[in-house]
Amino acid sequence: MSFTWIKVHEAIVEYLKDKQNSQLELINILNESGVDVNTDVDENENEVNLTEIDPFSFFAQIYKNKKRREAILNNLANKLNIGLTASDTNGLPHFSDRRKDCSVLLFPFKKDRTNEIEELWTAFGKFINKNVDKNEKVKIFEELISKYEIGWFKLTTCLYYILPNEFVPLDSNTLKYLKSNNLMEKRITNSLDYFNLIDKLKKQEIKLYKIPYLAISNIIINETNYFSKRLSDYNQEDLDNYFSFLKGIITHFKINKNDKRIYLNYYDKNEKITRLIFVIGQRYCWILDKKLNYGAISKNRFGDSVEDFEITNDKLKTPVYLNYYKDYNKTIQNKTPIFEALENELKSTTKSSHRKYHKQDLEDYIFDVIFNKEFNRIEQNKMEENNSINAFNCPDFSKNQILYGPPGTGKTYNTVRLAVQILDCLKDLPDYNADTINKYNQYKKEGRLSFITFHQNFSYEDFIQGLRPNLNNDSMSFKNKDGIFLKMCVNAKFEYYLESKKKENTNPVKDENEIYIKFIQSLKIGDIFKSSTNSEIELIKINENNNLVFKHVNGSREYIISPQRLLKLFKRYPNIDEIKSIHTEIIETIGGINTTIAWIALNEFIKFYNKYEIEIGDEEEVDNDIKYPYEIKKEIIRTVNNDELNVENTYKIKPYVIIIDEINRANISRVFGELITLIEEDKRWNGDPEKVNWQVTLPSGDPFVIPDNLYIIGTMNTADKSIALLDVALRRRFTFKAMYPLYEIDGVKYLYSDYLKKLNSLIVEKLGAGRGHDLQIGHSYFMEISNNQEFIDSMNNKVIPLLMEYLMNDLVEVIKLVNTSLKGEQYCLKTSENKKLNDTKLYDNIKELDYIYPLEIVLCNTLSISNDESEEK
Repeated sequence: MSFTWIKVHEAIVEYLKDKQNSQLELINILNESGVDVNTDVDENENEVNLTEIDPFSFFAQIYKNKKRREAILNNLANKLNIGLTASDTNGLPHFSDRRKDCSVLLFPFKKDRTNEIEELWTAFGKFINKNVDKNEKVKIFEELISKYEIGWFKLTTCLYYILPNEFVPLDSNTLKYLKSNNLMEKRITNSLDYFNLIDKLKKQEIKLYKIPYLAISNIIINETNYFSKRLSDYNQEDLDNYFSFLKGIITHFKINKNDKRIYLNYYDKNEKITRLIFVIGQRYCWILDKKLNYGAISKNRFGDSVEDFEITNDKLKTPVYLNYYKDYNKTIQNKTPIFEALENELKSTTKSSHRKYHKQDLEDYIFDVIFNKEFNRIEQNKMEENNSINAFNCPDFSKNQILYGPPGTGKTYNTVRLAVQILDCLKDLPDYNADTINKYNQYKKEGRLSFITFHQNFSYEDFIQGLRPNLNNDSMSFKNKDGIFLKMCVNAKFEYYLESKKKENTNPVKDENEIYIKFIQSLKIGDIFKSSTNSEIELIKINENNNLVFKHVNGSREYIISPQRLLKLFKRYPNIDEIKSIHTEIIETIGGINTTIAWIALNEFIKFYNKYEIEIGDEEEVDNDIKYPYEIKKEIIRTVNNDELNVENTYKIKPYVIIIDEINRANISRVFGELITLIEEDKRWNGDPEKVNWQVTLPSGDPFVIPDNLYIIGTMNTADKSIALLDVALRRRFTFKAMYPLYEIDGVKYLYSDYLKKLNSLIVEKLGAGRGHDLQIGHSYFMEISNNQEFIDSMNNKVIPLLMEYLMNDLVEVIKLVNTSLKGEQYCLKTSENKKLNDTKLYDNIKELDYIYPLEIVLCNTLSISNDESEEK
């Protein structure tokens, strides 16, 4: 729970500050955001549309629809051009919408109304004013609470919406929670009681904004219960580690409270717990011992001391061990074999025979306290410091997302951080530093990350697959060439193959695809081979697609055989002696090819395969570090049945990311084609045999799916006119994250943020809230500026040309805009004669405009005084 709604609320409060005279506009904005705004009742008892509203009731309208409030809040933020979104509104109290008694408004109906709305606006201004002292706020609160239409719940809840760090709502959940935790000693009867409660909570350093969420989660702030006291003798770091990994186990395997397959136990001595035990069936699986430290079940030996479990339930008779060790890092390093052993135990167990030893208080502590605890050291420290543990607790990232906003707001910059966050399975965006950049570059090198920029000429053939000239043949021909997106899909789906092909170490399986890679690595350019008729053939190269290229020793023509054709031939003729008629049988199997070359390649491969098979026959481990070339991956994916790629342990599947910069600059319908359907999250392929297999057929005739582990990140420049062309069908399949100019950045100080804010306000005012908001100047144009000359260079070389484009080269309007923004600054616009260009003298003659173009700013004290200014003086 990251409480992202707080920043959105703060921005709305800032927006409302000067909107007392624009109340109908506020009501319209609520309607457009999806709120069914309450109606009013006039003097004749007729139901009429609401035309007045106060800030408190404005917030109450948002939270009267519990199911849609988050969507409404984000729609509202978008309408107000706030540039922020909320992803969590859990815990926020809501209003019941009983229309007839006006319960979601803090003022009476029009027929009974006097000046209540004006009073509420005045109170709003006083509450948000930091200079108003507590006594005056207590007095205002008391006056409002005495109003018939308001009451304690309404007022305190709306104050919490507006100032979540200063107030708590007095709804039933919060009241019950405060009482049960001894935080509220007596019933609140007046405003002073309420403000004293606030002061008490602040003194105890309790975050007020968290209380409603903690209340609905039934979370204990101060763990003073009997069980937690008995853990006090433990090292806190060991406890955090133990419960953190246990949380990962229970979350991943979806173990619920009262699961009969497990039992939880502990040993205690003199009311001090000395051992914590998590058991599946009859086997210890995860232990924290006061003396021995950690104990974990695993399919391998890695502990400082190891016990062998007796083989009972496992049909494959796989050895399993209980490892004891001091260093918790070994848990993370051996997470995969630990999880495999846990999975096997859970599958083999229906009910633990040791349930009679089960400690219910330990289970209650784990499920009711540890797992629901919002701000605990386990979640915030250990899980974030060691991100590898997130492999079984990975955040649920959106599969398709677009960062949008004006130029220079950090969209492309943030794709680097977002890609690393997804690939590293991090909960928060990493800092943009050398470590993040190195990871980004490494993932690109590994093929798990690709970056591409769309443009107007980009097509389906570039992105997915299309015919391209075949330059390897003497005669002109065409072949299907895969685009970057298809390649990323193949690479991502191949991860399922790698996971599915893993067998028990005691029973290695030979894979002709792997052996082909070893085969071509063993070859040397210039090797001479003999055909069945003793003619000599030379290997002259192995191209980028791992095709073998041969020629006769005394000839010049090149002959190619691809891995696909060679392996297809091998599957039919694993023994070279089975081929009786070389020409006929090879042509029938793989089509038109130089059969002598094909026979030689097959013969050499069979010899290598047989030798390789003998060499590894007694080895204990399968080589899982084979570097598969793309063409081999594609051939495997094409030939392997999807049912064979069913993977239960999807947490082991590595994610892939493709970044599409300027996604709106291409013809989206033409580029994406059938992907419009396949990119939807519920139509992704994930190896689940019970799920509909949504696939299409490529121009090459191959089936095509988009795997679930491929994430698409796009950027969209809202200043680009082509944004209007973004396909509506594509829009609804992406989540959108707004990125607008920032004027305060944590840990970063840029000197001209106040000027940028003023300039952008003028742009929005000049062009209107809709268009102007998308044509602001991004903060990146000003962040690296440290002196006057750098500011001047950025304005002259970047900002002013951008303004010229925005304003369709209307020089007069640009002069007005720049001059207005420079008022009060030490910079001035100058003419070509190095004189100050006054905004009082606007040029109507096009020749004069040409004369002063291009516009430039300089320091005012470097300019000569114009004639107009001399006369004035």
